[in-house]
Amino acid sequence: MRSKQLEAARKQRTTYDDYRRVFNTPHGKRVLHDLMRQFHMLGPGFDPNPYENARMSGETNVVKYVLTKLKANIKTLEKYIEEAENERR
Repeated sequence: MRSKQLEAARKQRTTYDDYRRVFNTPHGKRVLHDLMRQFHMLGPGFDPNPYENARMSGETNVVKYVLTKLKANIKTLEKYIEEAENERR
């Protein structure tokens, strides 16, 4: 791998590690759960108004970006949600 590619790969790995460090803490899990709830990942994500629907879709895309950085899957999401809800009790 060329040095520029290697450096880019290292930066990307560092970014992934940073996201995991932040969102794998109890605080980060609660924040992620809140983002998912606030930005239409846990409930209906449709509005008949096309402009509102586009706005909601954009908000959801930000949360999806975070989840992509965490390399999340459905089981991971369910685990985050369950842990966040248990910590609130």
